[in-house]
Amino acid sequence: MFYRFNKNLERLTGGGRCRIVVAVSGGPDSICLLHLLCRSLPVESLLAAHMNFNLRGVESDADELFVREVAAQWGVASCFKSVDTLAYAREHSLSVEMAARELRYGWFEELRLKNGADYIAVAHNANDNAETLLLNLCRGTGIKGLCGMRELDGRHLLRPLLGFSRARIESYLKENSVPFRTDSTNAENTFSRNRIRNRVLAELKQINPSVISTLNGNMERFRMASAVLERAVGELRRRFSVSGKEYAAQVAGSGGAAAFLTGYLSECHIREVVDTASLAKEGSEVCGYVIYTVLSDYGFNPSQCSDMAMAAVGTERKRVENNDFVAIAERGRIKVYDAALFAVPGSVKVDCPSGGKAVESVFGSLRLRFSLLPNKKGALPPREERSFFITADSLHFPLLLRSMQPGDRFSPFGLGGSKKLSDYYTDLKLDSAIRRLVPLLEDSTKKSPDNIVALPGLEISNRFRVTSESETLLKITLL
Repeated sequence: MFYRFNKNLERLTGGGRCRIVVAVSGGPDSICLLHLLCRSLPVESLLAAHMNFNLRGVESDADELFVREVAAQWGVASCFKSVDTLAYAREHSLSVEMAARELRYGWFEELRLKNGADYIAVAHNANDNAETLLLNLCRGTGIKGLCGMRELDGRHLLRPLLGFSRARIESYLKENSVPFRTDSTNAENTFSRNRIRNRVLAELKQINPSVISTLNGNMERFRMASAVLERAVGELRRRFSVSGKEYAAQVAGSGGAAAFLTGYLSECHIREVVDTASLAKEGSEVCGYVIYTVLSDYGFNPSQCSDMAMAAVGTERKRVENNDFVAIAERGRIKVYDAALFAVPGSVKVDCPSGGKAVESVFGSLRLRFSLLPNKKGALPPREERSFFITADSLHFPLLLRSMQPGDRFSPFGLGGSKKLSDYYTDLKLDSAIRRLVPLLEDSTKKSPDNIVALPGLEISNRFRVTSESETLLKITLL
């Protein structure tokens, strides 16, 4: 086992000298990992890290003491941390398993950076990998979940024991008279993984005694298939989706009143746009899988991905969300937005500029400047990119910047009457999610339902247009 382990380690690390933080719980797997690393590398290059989760009372404390003794006996530097896992789980609304995972991996990474280590080594083995596959299948997964864990995950996480079964590890410890601790909760079936380990795999071994090896072999083939599929999906994604920045450039280059503002807001708040109308021509299965791939990258679960795939090939408008992102399917596209977009900005007062000084206000992700200017009789102000002029003669300050509300009406420039603001936005084909971030500038002293004097970045009210009779102008500029 040592020879094979050493060759694996050389392959994974490039064969050079390296520093490794070793996660050591005191159980057979982690003790085996530390023992093999001590035989393969200088002990000065190792740091044993033990986290006491305080979940098993005196047993947890005994595990910590055991690891201290082993590290001292083998001459390995060690580091220890005690945490209140249950309190962390409650505070962050996590399961105990997920809380423990977050705590330990966060701390391991801190140690790696602090000590200039190259890797974090954990003791996952072939049995763990098989259990993970079965758990993923039970919970719902894509092809990535069928591939199991990797020996080198990212740039820094090592799993040198992944190719060894638990039985082989225990045999190695026995052959070398290496002591270890046994976690009494492993025999309990409180956690899902324990039920898989103690019940499901026990039954599967009755069907196939080599089920651990078989499942790990399957995962290797799934990884090969995944590599091929990822390449194909990547090409489809490049053809049929664009980033928020690319989409913003398309919008801004399309011209029209909404081009600059919607382009700017899209770049700030849209992550990705999928052209599902075109993608659907590749077939519903292909379309569905590409959508699944895109949305799962943003943390959406399989059920949400399936719902969006169904909406994308039809005409239904569909919205799904998680803590970080919102995805909306409509008009032949799926757009993924930052969830922060949907926190509607509060209203902002705009004081009267005085003494020749401009006033600046912030509305959501937009900054606006307001300036009062005298109007030259008989002349209209020149058009400026990002700037709008309205007559200020009948305005009552302070004005108010706010977001759209139900029942709002607007009198667009050149239109004799007013229309519903929602209809005006629809005519502009303005993104429904972006509408809430378009600032409305209103004269709040007027009680008319049509009290909007301008939509900075889009249009001015016809009632406040500049004429040759206007004496004072309000210049509104998007910065």
